This record gives sequence, C-alpha cells and structure tokens, in this order.
Amino acid sequence: MLFRVRAVSCAYAAVVGIFLFAPAVFGAYLPGAENCAQCHSFNPTFSHPINISPSMRVPDRLPLDEGKLTCVTCHTVTGPEHATAGDPQLRMAAGQLCVSCHANTPLRDQLRHGANIGRAHLARSSQKVRQAGQLDAESRNCMSCHDGSMASDAGTIRAMDASAIDAEHPVGNVYDKPARESALAPSMMLNSQIRLLDGKVGCGSCHSPYSTEKSHLVMANNRAQLCMSCHQL
Repeated sequence: MLFRVRAVSCAYAAVVGIFLFAPAVFGAYLPGAENCAQCHSFNPTFSHPINISPSMRVPDRLPLDEGKLTCVTCHTVTGPEHATAGDPQLRMAAGQLCVSCHANTPLRDQLRHGANIGRAHLARSSQKVRQAGQLDAESRNCMSCHDGSMASDAGTIRAMDASAIDAEHPVGNVYDKPARESALAPSMMLNSQIRLLDGKVGCGSCHSPYSTEKSHLVMANNRAQLCMSCHQL
C-alpha cells in the first residue's frame, strides 16, 4: 500500500503511522522535499541541490521524482525511526552514495567535488575550538586535491603561515583570539554564510562546493563584502 504524505510534518506522519496505519506505513513514500522542509531547514549554499534534473546517470536504487532529484532520492525516510532518532536513512552507505553518481565525472569538472566531499549537507558553523593548530577535516579534504596537481593550487604548504606575503589567505587559525586583538569582527557577529570550522578559519569559511557564486564563494564579494564581513577596517 502506498501512502503519499504531503501536508503533514514527518514527525506527525510517524505518529499517525504508528497508531493508524502500522505496519503498512513502514512502506510509506514521502515525495519530494515539501514534506522534509516542514522539519528540516537547509541553506542551499551548503547543501546538494534538489529539484534538478541530473546531468549524469543516476543508479536505479536512487529514485527520481519525474526525472528530478529530491530528498528521497538519497533518503528513504520511512517509518517512525527517522522522526524519533534522527536516522538519515540513506539508501546507500555514505561512502558509496556520492560516488555512485559522481565517480565518472572528469577530474577537473566542478561536479567532481561531489565524489570527494562525501556529504550532501556541509557541517554547520562551530565556534568550539578542536585540535588547535591543525586544519579541520573539511579543509584537509579540499587540500587533498587543491595542491596544484589535480586542482588549482590553494597554497597547501604556506596556507597556515599568515606572514608569508605570497601565501593564500591563512587557514587553520583560531578566529576569536586574533579577533580580540585586531579589527576582525567578533565571531557572533559574522554573516551567517561564513562558517567557522572547529572554531577556526577554514576553506569552508569562504567557499562551498555547492555555492553558485564565482569561485564557489559563500557570498558575492562585490566591493569586498565577503572580506569586509570579517575584516573591519
């Protein structure tokens, strides 16, 4: 039996399923993103796009809705366990899901990011400092390709040295300490598009592979507005 739940939240749908439709509801199909959006809020700059027609072949195990990719392409979202335990219910193991579509894209194609990121939704900003003096996991992933051989050089060696004149913007530095000693904006006042990763500036503070802005910037840098969001002169 197929139920198309459109107007109720996932939590409510789960409760209704337990008391009225069990066990049939465990085969329920929640179409598209309209139902998911009632509980979940994702910033499109940091999430895999949905409601798009894929440009590559999608495995049969990942169903499309009238030819378009939706939330349920990657998630089953059936039964009450999703609403009560937060289980993402991926249709494949996380390590296999992304590459099942993106593995055959050319190395220098922007879509290649999808094969290497391993996440459809990037981590939220975190001000809690972890492993000071080390790059966050997302930045390490970026630099595994952006070393000048497979992708553009992001200054892998020099990026943590702010004193190097020819260096890229430093990453891996704890943000709040220099913010208290300089003209940097306090972390609590940063634009919500700018993420701190483990309390530090990382590649993902200014870039997102899911962004449609030039150079995958998290926001337009017209008149240096991205730069000036942190650097208050």
